[in-house]
Formats: sequence, structure tokens, C-alpha cells
Amino acid sequence: GKFLMFLCESLAKRAGMSGVMLTVQKANQGAMRFYSGAKYVVSLLDPGKVDPWGAAEYDYHILDKLWDPACKLEVEKTAQAAWRENKRRVEAERFSADAVSARVMMSSSSRGS
Repeated sequence: GKFLMFLCESLAKRAGMSGVMLTVQKANQGAMRFYSGAKYVVSLLDPGKVDPWGAAEYDYHILDKLWDPACKLEVEKTAQAAWRENKRRVEAERFSADAVSARVMMSSSSRGS
């Protein structure tokens, strides 16, 4: 496993890539330990980070090992934008649900009069 990861990273660097990203199942603790030992971290683009309101829906993590500072900044900007978009979505859904509940309650109270 370690040799294959070394090979993958070496090929990525040789090809001019900014880093390596991968997914791993949350339940696979052995793989999580392996990648952590290889200096991979949970990416800022991990669904649990960009969508904390729906984190329980995701059964995987996105891990990365980035060696290009410009790439790290781009990942951070992308993650922040995704987080803001998910927050807006959650707030819109909550507002919509509250509006429906208010209409139902108003409709119920007007029938009772």
C-alpha cells in the first residue's frame, strides 16, 4: 500500500499536479489510519465540512495531500463558496417550511372561526 501511494504521488508530481485527492468510506477505519499516516488530511472539500447540515447523509470522506500553495488557496475558496451555498439552501428550505407551516396554521385557525 505504501509503495503504491508513493508511486501515485510521484506520478502526480511528475505530471505537474498540485496534489492528490481521494475518497474513503467513513467505516473503513483501517484505511483512514493508513492515509493519515501517509499525511493525508480530511479535505476542506469534504461533504461534512461544506455541508455540515447534511453531514450524516455522507458515508465517505474526501482526503487530500496538497503540495502547491496556490492549489490550497483555491481549494479553500471553493470550499468556502460551497459552504455558503449550502447554508443558503438550508436557510431557504427552513424559510419555505416555516412559511408552509404558517399558512397551514392560518388556514386551520380561519376554519375554526
